Amino acid sequence: MLHLLWSSLLIGGLMGYGKSYLARLIAAAAALDPTVRIVVITGKTGPDWAPLRHVAHQWIAGASPDIIRRVLGVIEGTITEMQDRGTELDRLYEQDPDLVPEGKITRDLAAKGMGPVLLVVDELQELLDGAALVQVPIEDEPENGGRAKTRSGRDLMVEGFARYVRVTRFVGGMGIFITQRPDASSVPTALREVCAKRASYRVKGDRSAKMVLGDDAVAGGAAPHLLGDASKGVVVLDQGEESGHATLKADVIDLPEFRDICLRGRQLREDAGTLTGDAVEYGKEDAEEAARVRLLTDCVSVLDAAEVDRARTERLLELLQQALPDRYEDVTKPQLQARLRDAGAGTTGKLGPIDGMGNPNGYTRAQIADAIPRKKG
Repeated sequence: MLHLLWSSLLIGGLMGYGKSYLARLIAAAAALDPTVRIVVITGKTGPDWAPLRHVAHQWIAGASPDIIRRVLGVIEGTITEMQDRGTELDRLYEQDPDLVPEGKITRDLAAKGMGPVLLVVDELQELLDGAALVQVPIEDEPENGGRAKTRSGRDLMVEGFARYVRVTRFVGGMGIFITQRPDASSVPTALREVCAKRASYRVKGDRSAKMVLGDDAVAGGAAPHLLGDASKGVVVLDQGEESGHATLKADVIDLPEFRDICLRGRQLREDAGTLTGDAVEYGKEDAEEAARVRLLTDCVSVLDAAEVDRARTERLLELLQQALPDRYEDVTKPQLQARLRDAGAGTTGKLGPIDGMGNPNGYTRAQIADAIPRKKG
């Protein structure tokens, strides 16, 4: 059991030993809670976090200069928004102290728009390397027309991530930071020290283990540097508790399962009215595809229920309206033909003798079923 609320988690280790799987477990739980806002920042493009695009308020991939600047802006904006929550909590406390016991977000407040915010940062080392190449102006109007002062994007990024952890946790801010190169440059002390929870997969030496878990944990026996080649999925987890660290093997959610979870999370957010940001636009194409598949599946289902392998358009529409009036009650024959064509079922064809007619036009079950996309695997 891992309780992340009010804290953040740093995950480090060599490539290919399971870091993303551990983070994916947490992200899956967040996806299934429609009150959680998710922000994804990954230093590389790829499929690992693509399913979260269905639910993520913001989703950023890459480490180009423009992307680095966008990341810095997103972090600053998120911190500002979360601090505004603190101001609102003060107001609510003055209005009625019972509304904010302990001065923190409650389930009721989360349901009303103050839900937790989960920041997922993967490929931290790539982001920091990219940020080191970016100089960011820190003054709007230089004095005497001189050159504007700048700061390293890397320094600003480290400060931004660390500040997010420090100042937002009291209002529901959580972070997961993942790096596959645990050294001084990719795991800045300023960031590690504010992450109350730390997890390390296999690393090459005790120095790298300390970079992720800290000196105290390694001194207390935490030894991810002693894990072998066969230790994929094994993680040393320190939750910052008196009980110390634990060495365990985490569960696995593969990408197809993760996508199903995120699609379920999207539906939960749509039902709750909490789908926001990038996910709204991203999901339009996916929702249209889902609607096409649903139409094809519905047609096959009603044909099977009627125990027929073909039907005129009028008869097919009649079957749909009888079985699923909420979906098809207002659909006309031309609309059904257009939708089936757009869904890949093609146009009507000759059916042979049917319904007392010699050779009317319509659709065969095989024609519609063949248009249904097949799941990979």
